[in-house]
Amino acid sequence: MNTNKKITLFGNDNILMRSYLFFLQQNKNYQIDVVLVPNLNKNKSGISKVKKINKNNVMENYFSNLNLKIPMNYWENTEIFNIFYDHFIKNYNIDIDGIDTFFKKSIRELDFVNNVTFYKAKEFNIDTFESINFSINNSVILNTGSFIYTKTLIDNLKNNIFHIHPGYLPNLKGADGIFWSILKFDKIGMSLFKINEQIDEGQIYHRKYFNNHKLSNKLFDNFTLKEKYNLILSTIDPIFRSHFLLEFGLDSFDNLNIIRNSKGNYNTFMNQDELNNSFEKIFSS
Repeated sequence: MNTNKKITLFGNDNILMRSYLFFLQQNKNYQIDVVLVPNLNKNKSGISKVKKINKNNVMENYFSNLNLKIPMNYWENTEIFNIFYDHFIKNYNIDIDGIDTFFKKSIRELDFVNNVTFYKAKEFNIDTFESINFSINNSVILNTGSFIYTKTLIDNLKNNIFHIHPGYLPNLKGADGIFWSILKFDKIGMSLFKINEQIDEGQIYHRKYFNNHKLSNKLFDNFTLKEKYNLILSTIDPIFRSHFLLEFGLDSFDNLNIIRNSKGNYNTFMNQDELNNSFEKIFSS
């Protein structure tokens, strides 16, 4: 591949990681690397020995299957896939044809991915995480993990780690961004920013609102609160983040029209009533 541009997807193998890869395969200007880590053990401390693995292995497959189990329950359902295919094409001109089968592939099977590295440790906690010298050079690093980046982690990654937040910064920060965005603004907000030590407060590289179009299908009427919550986090959330990255985020790394972030409204995870209110704006029979 004749390109000097590199992007490294960094974090957990999950539906967001897979969705980024599905959309990034359409862009030929970036060399793509993947750095995978196990799910963080928050109940342990102390540094464990870390092994860097560059081939398929049992531990990597275990965490991939664990993180993809719930999302794949939806994507493997033909009726649900067809609903979302029509929803994205009709309302947003986003083509997700083939994404359901793409998600079933191992990342190491993808020929457009240059390199895949997995870091293994007996106890993969924050102390172990911070001890790793990742040596990622000349590359934009895009987060796919749900962990909080400490100063040590940010320094180890040469202060070059980015995240796409499902909310319009700085107006909306914190947890459950896509649900708060729809509830408060009836829009889907997306923001690309550089991670720093404060949550959702790094420099903003691009941000955009998308119209919110309701999902109109009686199939979802019988879904429980938890099933609806997991459905959106497995479909709408990663697809919009990935579409935003491909169409707007990648160019912003070059344009450098950086927007200063500021203090904003931080949201916690939604309670049951708040979720029900947001679902009234997401689903319609």
